[in-house]
Amino acid sequence: MPLKPIDHPIQELSLCYNAKNHLNIPIITMHFTGADVKLNSLQTFIKMVEDVICFSFAFASDCAVYGNM
Repeated sequence: MPLKPIDHPIQELSLCYNAKNHLNIPIITMHFTGADVKLNSLQTFIKMVEDVICFSFAFASDCAVYGNM
């Protein structure tokens, strides 16, 4: 992303951006055996508070969860 991250307002997610302006969020492709899943901005970012969106993937030390939010 060509933007500077901002501090996350609720401390739940660690990669957040000011969303006052239109963001050009790239498509993220998840590669699985036998299939590639393309995720757009509605599937990868979540609105936290007014004018702040955060990347909706988070690190989990003991497991992997796909599609929890």
